Parts: sequence; structure tokens; C-alpha cells
Amino acid sequence: NLQRFSKLTYLSLRGLPNCNNILKSVINDGQCLTHLSLSRCNLSQENLELIHKFNNLEALQLTRAEIDDNWLRKLIRSCAKIRHLDIS
Repeated sequence: NLQRFSKLTYLSLRGLPNCNNILKSVINDGQCLTHLSLSRCNLSQENLELIHKFNNLEALQLTRAEIDDNWLRKLIRSCAKIRHLDIS
């Protein structure tokens, strides 16, 4: 349970093999997140869709994530504050 960290602004789950469950629990309490690193996490499509709900993101790292153009367009619309995006 991550409710104690409701004011968290930076979260790195880089390389964590089971970050899907963590991401689901963060979405409700993580609206202060400005920096999120999910590089090398092997994210499910469902969890990639959850990222659009983090409206305050300024930096997002998704190295080795399987994303498409539609997902990227949706991200740009829903997370307008993003200044740094790593999808390499």
C-alpha cells in the first residue's frame, strides 16, 4: 500500500520485473508524480494505458517498452506537461 507516499514526486521502478501491480496501486495516490521511470519493466498493455492518468508528469522513461503511435498521441494529449520522454 503506497498511500503513505501520496506526495511522492519521483518514482523509479526501473528493471523491476513485477512493476505492473505497483503501478496500479500508485495510480490512485500518485497524482503528484512529476518523474516516472519504467525502463526495462516489461509493462503490460493495460499498464501502459494507466500512464495516461499521471497528468502532472514532466519526465517519463520507457526504455524498451512496446508502444505505438496511437499510444504516443494519447500521452501527448493527456500529459501535456511532459518535457522529457525516453522511449528508446
